[in-house]
Amino acid sequence: MENKHIGSNIERLRHIKGLKQQVLANQLGISQAAFSKIEKSEKISPTTLNRISESLNIDQIIIENFDEKMIFRSLESHLATSNDADLCRMTTQEMYEQIINLERQKNIYLMNIINSKNIAI
Repeated sequence: MENKHIGSNIERLRHIKGLKQQVLANQLGISQAAFSKIEKSEKISPTTLNRISESLNIDQIIIENFDEKMIFRSLESHLATSNDADLCRMTTQEMYEQIINLERQKNIYLMNIINSKNIAI
């Protein structure tokens, strides 16, 4: 199983949302340098992850399990059924928002499987 690098996931999601490090650092009450260090960290504390999750308005589980390659495969599959004219009108931000929504759907699906099997997490 591939190791998750939470800091890299935070960085990528921050870029997708079009936010600068300084903006999130200000929301968290830390320096830009401290936020940069978080993005370089493979693991971060649950408290910090929770605060970043709230600032990004993205569920923690999405941050922890963010896999851009998987999302693009899902998006390609989803978009294959879409109208080409609709795709041409989508902005980059709209496409990334679609990616995040697909990731949320995947996590809901996985949580339903976990709950149906009574697996403790």
